[in-house]
Amino acid sequence: MDIAIAFAKNLSLLVFIAALLFVYYSLPEMVSLEFNQFQQPINGLPKEYVFYIATFFVVLFNMILTFFVRFFQDIPLRRLNVPNQAFWLRDKISREHFFYVIQSWAYSFMLVVNLYTCYILYRLYNINLYQQQDSHLWIEIGIFGMIFLGWLSFLFFRFRIKKYHLLGPPEDELSSL
Repeated sequence: MDIAIAFAKNLSLLVFIAALLFVYYSLPEMVSLEFNQFQQPINGLPKEYVFYIATFFVVLFNMILTFFVRFFQDIPLRRLNVPNQAFWLRDKISREHFFYVIQSWAYSFMLVVNLYTCYILYRLYNINLYQQQDSHLWIEIGIFGMIFLGWLSFLFFRFRIKKYHLLGPPEDELSSL
């Protein structure tokens, strides 16, 4: 499973690079999110800024989460204040699965953020192609902010469940069979 998630995360980086190059070459020299009643841009931004901001964001975000995963792998689990710590510390399989959950969570989060950044680039391209202001873009960014908060909180709730897999029976019931 983690190989599939890692592959999808790396594939999302390639998709981001392709989307970034396509949008960069397709955008006008001045990129705008606002247009007047005559469809003329207001308060433009050079397209190089869009390129550098998007690249910086994706690279920095992926690096931070990669370092986060490596940081957690180097910390002894006993030092972390994790819900149900006795369950996650009880044997080697539990400890390995704890780190597997963190790695899968971080990689899938990178995947979602990379693809969402591609979507925002596409929306920016569309807005400038048709030269029409789109008020839904800010709503979509707000929705992603809520998804972001939900994704962050998932990790904290996940460790409160005494199961290796969310869809199976609790491990305590399996050991009594």
